[in-house]
Amino acid sequence: MPPQPVRDGPGYRVTQESRSSTMSSLMCCTSTRSQKVVSYKESQKKFLWLDPNRWSGQKTVKKEKISDIVVGQEDLSAKEALLRWAQKTTHKYPGVKVQDFTQSWRDGLAFNAIIHRNRPDLVDWRQVERRQVRERIDLAFHIMDREYGVTRLLDPEDVDTPEPDEKSIITYVSQLYDVFPEPPPGHPLFDGETQKKFEMVKDLASSLHHWIRENITIMQDRNFPNSLNEMKRLAEHSNRFRTEEVPPRQKEKEKLFTAFREIERQIKEANFEMDRELYPENIERSWSHLMMLFQERDSLIQEEIARLEKLQRLAEKIQQEAKMTDSKLDDIEAWIEDEAKRIDHLHPKDAKNNCEQIERELSRSEEVIKSMFSDVQILRDNRYSQSQELHRRVQQVHEKWVNIRTLLQTKLINILNIHTNSDFKFLAECTEWVAQKLKQLKEGEYGTDMQTVKVEYERHQKEHKVIDQFQGNVEKCREAEVKFHGEELKIYGERMTVLQKAYNELLVLSNKRVSDLHSLHDFMSAAHAELTWLNEREDKEAGRDWADKHLKLGEIEQYYEKLMSELEKRETQFSSVLDRGESLVISHHPASQVIEAHMSAMQSKWAWLLQLTLCLETHLKYTTTSHRFFSECHTAGEWMTAKEEILNNHFAQSDFKLEDGENLLKEMQQLREELATYEDEVQRLIEAAQDIVPLRQRRERLRQPIEAVAICKYSSSKLEISKDEVVTVRDNTNKTAWKVTTSRGQQGEAPGVMFLLPPPDQEAIDTAEKLKRHYDRVITLWQKKHLRMRQNMIFATIKVVKSWDFQQYISMDKETRTNIRRALNEDADKLIQEGEPNDPQLRRLEREIAEINRLFDEWERRAALEDEKRNATKLFENGVNSLEMTLNEYEKTIIKVCKAPLPRDVEALQTCVISHKEFESDLQGQEPNVNNVKDLFNNIPQKTQEDQAKLDKVLDQWD
Repeated sequence: MPPQPVRDGPGYRVTQESRSSTMSSLMCCTSTRSQKVVSYKESQKKFLWLDPNRWSGQKTVKKEKISDIVVGQEDLSAKEALLRWAQKTTHKYPGVKVQDFTQSWRDGLAFNAIIHRNRPDLVDWRQVERRQVRERIDLAFHIMDREYGVTRLLDPEDVDTPEPDEKSIITYVSQLYDVFPEPPPGHPLFDGETQKKFEMVKDLASSLHHWIRENITIMQDRNFPNSLNEMKRLAEHSNRFRTEEVPPRQKEKEKLFTAFREIERQIKEANFEMDRELYPENIERSWSHLMMLFQERDSLIQEEIARLEKLQRLAEKIQQEAKMTDSKLDDIEAWIEDEAKRIDHLHPKDAKNNCEQIERELSRSEEVIKSMFSDVQILRDNRYSQSQELHRRVQQVHEKWVNIRTLLQTKLINILNIHTNSDFKFLAECTEWVAQKLKQLKEGEYGTDMQTVKVEYERHQKEHKVIDQFQGNVEKCREAEVKFHGEELKIYGERMTVLQKAYNELLVLSNKRVSDLHSLHDFMSAAHAELTWLNEREDKEAGRDWADKHLKLGEIEQYYEKLMSELEKRETQFSSVLDRGESLVISHHPASQVIEAHMSAMQSKWAWLLQLTLCLETHLKYTTTSHRFFSECHTAGEWMTAKEEILNNHFAQSDFKLEDGENLLKEMQQLREELATYEDEVQRLIEAAQDIVPLRQRRERLRQPIEAVAICKYSSSKLEISKDEVVTVRDNTNKTAWKVTTSRGQQGEAPGVMFLLPPPDQEAIDTAEKLKRHYDRVITLWQKKHLRMRQNMIFATIKVVKSWDFQQYISMDKETRTNIRRALNEDADKLIQEGEPNDPQLRRLEREIAEINRLFDEWERRAALEDEKRNATKLFENGVNSLEMTLNEYEKTIIKVCKAPLPRDVEALQTCVISHKEFESDLQGQEPNVNNVKDLFNNIPQKTQEDQAKLDKVLDQWD
């Protein structure tokens, strides 16, 4: 807001007084505030040339109280209201976020933002952002001081500090509020219209960007359905996207780019914050990428539809041919039945012609069936959705053809040959045998597990040997061919060709079965070995008892490292077995279902073993922590037991010398320090007990359901458990199959190894509490022993004191004697207060202290007499020596006067008389000193001859 003209009216004064009252709690000094307001009023006179409506476009606004800044918040404190005003004024300034009156002002941007918001002509915001922190602060202070006379209460270094003074900043900001109480409605960095356009651009860009990202994800999907109808619906969706979704989004994009170009300069100048992905160039790049993906996907959809339509036509052709062939085979079957009824009444040549006609029809049907098998294979290779159904349909037709062919052989051809010739009969028997073997091989199973595959493999090796040896019978039939001529030779030759062809097919099929069984046996052996290895590891982990306190965790840890190493090394071998099975499946091995089942089992077991390694690692971690905790508790208990023994033995002495007692007390203090230090260890174990998992509870029979956490995920036909899921364990009797209820209410069984019982462990807590009680007992014992030791030390000291005589006592200075007595009494009083009232040792101590105090009192009395004597003698000696010196001076003076001749004139003689009178007066003034010396002599308790001689000498001199 621009500066306001000075108003001297009553309304203005009332407003000033009201605002000053509101801000009184924020001012550090009332006089400083008053000077500041006056300075501001005077400084405003400089700006009367400015138009008041220049910046805001409004009339002069009456200043308000700080608490009135936020409408409807009159109950705010002045500090909160001032903070709201600062936040409102600095709103939308980049890098400015006012949250308090300390750190938010440290970089100086907030001060400059307040000035720029109200007077943008005084501050170039872009230049301010490039300045150093203290330069910014100094600039703001300088401008407000220069333009509005706002007093500098702070220096830049007072603000740019880790802990700025909050009161000083509040005071200074309140001055800024006095100058700019209400920020203008417009923003200097940008106007309202630009803001609206920016928000519109941002919303439009966000919507378009979100739409593009969603559709890019859709367009990247190349997993098309196999159904033609679903593909056509997909094509309709693609076309709808092209015609209905893209055009309006295209218009939105053009509108966005146009709007962005209109405000691009304002965005850069005002530092509007917008995600880089919403800028036009990035939107355009994402749009182009989406269109490219759409074109690719649409092209692929059309190609897929064309491919599926072609396959659909082929499938319809197969359906039609299968239907026609099936009908034709029904006719041939009825034809054979009719011929079989009248074969006995026909001539062999007529019967033969009829059989040939039937065989020709069967041959044409066979060609059609082969063609259908070829077409079905094309459908299977192209993953046509109904290929399996068509394949089964063609197989049914083929089986029907085989049955009819067998019916022809048995009901017509064989009977015809049997009726004519033994060689024909043998040929028919061989053909029948080959046909039976072919049927057996085609319908033969390959086994479902290692044992059955092995049995089937060994059985077929023997069967293959029989088939191979049957070549002799085929050769025998061929040798018999020379016996026939003409038409019979032709018929026999044809039958021989059928036999040879069937036998060749049988031989090829037998060889293929040997090869398939061999490859299957090799795969099953390898898969069985892998599954056996995985099962052994699984059983070992599932059966491991983590509640066993005698677990050798070091060996388990080595086993875990070895297992992880083995898994890493075995992964290549495991993958090679899977690759071998995959190649067999891809090559359409007859036992593909068995192979896939074993591959699935291997993958499941491998994945489960990896989950079990996670369980092993987790259990090992928590079990190690548990064992270490109990081991540390045991060690701590032994340590405290050892200290108890020391207290009970070493510190149980009662009779010792003072030096030994002092050493014992020092040792006890050292032990106390050790115990105090060890308290942290005990406390640590108490806290650690809260994190110990209840291992023993895994083995104990549950009295009520408990919660457990799943270490890994688990899936079965009845149960789905995710990792870290909390389940309820209802029965843990069988550790390989705990009965649990999931968080979703599913009930079932799961291996107990995959669950972790959450802490705490009651046994661990009891052990820690027992350890704490043990520690408290040791501390109590130490206190008792220490109290007894101090008692014995006092008794020893009393014994030493009693051994002194008066001369030894008096040889010590008074302070030492006093300190000894005070120390004895204080220690005794302290021990009596700390001890038990009925303790006989304390009663003895009271008696001993009373006796030693009487001894001290007697010695002190005698010492006082000695001191009094020494003091009286000393005072007498000092007095007599001083008096003697004084009398000596007087004596020298009188002798000097007596030796001097008398003056001749009267005046000098009068002077001498006056001097002599003064001398006599002074000498007479020494009489109190003489009397004092006599008194001091009389005060001496035991006078000596020497003292008497000194007194007599000075009295003689005085006389």
